[in-house]
Amino acid sequence: MLSDYQRFALSQIGLAAIGATSAFLIYFIGSKASGLANRFRTSAHAALLLVASLYAVFVAPYSASLVFAWLLPFWILMVIFVVSLIYGIAAFEGSRWIHAFQLIEIPCAFWILLVGTMTIGHDGP
Repeated sequence: MLSDYQRFALSQIGLAAIGATSAFLIYFIGSKASGLANRFRTSAHAALLLVASLYAVFVAPYSASLVFAWLLPFWILMVIFVVSLIYGIAAFEGSRWIHAFQLIEIPCAFWILLVGTMTIGHDGP
């Protein structure tokens, strides 16, 4: 059962998670790369945002003490997201217009970083 704090965090991350899911689907479907593995590699950046979001929500009950120890994996996931995003844009085979979706995904990533850090650090309501 989720606590009120976790439900609040999910409500804040919800729209950003929808944006990340949309980015994953658009990059995966729009890729003309051969093989599922190649298509997944170029769209994995959005999936990493979802993993980081879920991590922040589900470790929140345990992060009251040793906050930095719980924040570090979250921040590492966000750095891996950035590296994966750069790789995905460089290696993407398909219409370059799909990259315009970054105008939605990048603000979603900043929102997830902010809310996730606040959730793990217990700095929210």
